[in-house]
Amino acid sequence: MNNPLLISSIYLAALVFIGCSERPAQQPLVQSPPVTEGTSSGGGGFGDENSTKLLDWSKMFTAASIRRVNPDAFKSLPNGWTQERLAKLIESVRSEPQNEAVRYNRELMFDYRVPKSGEPYLIATALFFRSHSAVPVNSLAQSSTEPYLQEIRTKLLHEAAHVLGIGLTEKTDIKARAFSAYLIIEILSKNNILCETNDVPKNYPGYVSKADIENTTIPTVYSWAINRPTGFALQSLRSPILLSRSWLKKMRAGKVVYHSSFSLMGWDDFLGQITPNFVRLYRNPNEVLMAKGRLAPQYYKELIPISGKSAVTTLFGRDDYSVVQSDSSYIDCHYEEQIELPKNSKGAFEAVISYQDTCGLYDENRGHNPLDVEKISFKTQCIESFQVLDHNEEFTNPGVFTNPWLREWEKVYGTID
Repeated sequence: MNNPLLISSIYLAALVFIGCSERPAQQPLVQSPPVTEGTSSGGGGFGDENSTKLLDWSKMFTAASIRRVNPDAFKSLPNGWTQERLAKLIESVRSEPQNEAVRYNRELMFDYRVPKSGEPYLIATALFFRSHSAVPVNSLAQSSTEPYLQEIRTKLLHEAAHVLGIGLTEKTDIKARAFSAYLIIEILSKNNILCETNDVPKNYPGYVSKADIENTTIPTVYSWAINRPTGFALQSLRSPILLSRSWLKKMRAGKVVYHSSFSLMGWDDFLGQITPNFVRLYRNPNEVLMAKGRLAPQYYKELIPISGKSAVTTLFGRDDYSVVQSDSSYIDCHYEEQIELPKNSKGAFEAVISYQDTCGLYDENRGHNPLDVEKISFKTQCIESFQVLDHNEEFTNPGVFTNPWLREWEKVYGTID
């Protein structure tokens, strides 16, 4: 029997956004050369290394989140703007660590440019790089980077709002901050999907036999509660815990709901530790079975679009490992799971979940058989809910907010700059 040695690679994800400015560029749009990222291997490291990493993690993850949102949620973007164009604006933030930018007599971390020809763009200024240069991204616990990533995300979206024509004066700047908050909390956090099925194939690693739940007083199902933009999820395997949760009952009814445990906040994993907001990993469903109540967080990143399936969003989770053979040699393996979802879905729909292990499913008696690639595919019923970004006039008009959510946000955060 082989003794498996699993060498796991944790998936790192990071969320992003930040900024402000209404001054168009005086120079033509020119593609800035890429910033060379230094490393600490020389002993001292470069001053902008940490800042650059935080910015890169944030902007790429945020852009991906915008792209994954149900397109119907973005139907009412300001004229000329699309979901993809907004994602590219965030994704292409330029690093200008020598650029000092000021607005309203205050120094800026982020600024924007609207050239006479070509696309507008955002820049990260000298203040941003100075402010984040001391964050030890190479050694700090990943959860400790969360506050920085959240702040960057917020400020990038703030700056993007200016490019969309929102908050272009000192008096109306609060509108840009409100747009950023609304996009994060109401749009990204509330575009959620609940997939459930009564049974899965017996060779699915998360399979729970009916004998294992014969004393359960209520019927249980296999569930995947997914925040579509981020790919963060809770996976439950015949867990009675989820059936009593009020937020899941609302999701089953097709109601828009925010629940921090799987969309943006941490969750106790099976080791009793907290998984940070934007740093998640994909777990083999066998590990989910070890979790308390057979319930654990998952992270599915987006696959490269599948040929011929342009109307499908594929969320994808994977981990790599190695198996030690009897002759002490190693075989590289990986397991992966993907969920195929329609890009535009309203209410109930059907999704396809596929799982495979390139070294075969691990069994305590037979170990791994590297010649036995295990592939499983099954269908599940899902329901999706989301908010629509339909309050453009609230952000573009100079008057006071009338939307109840925005009025409440202003009471709490309106004086926080």
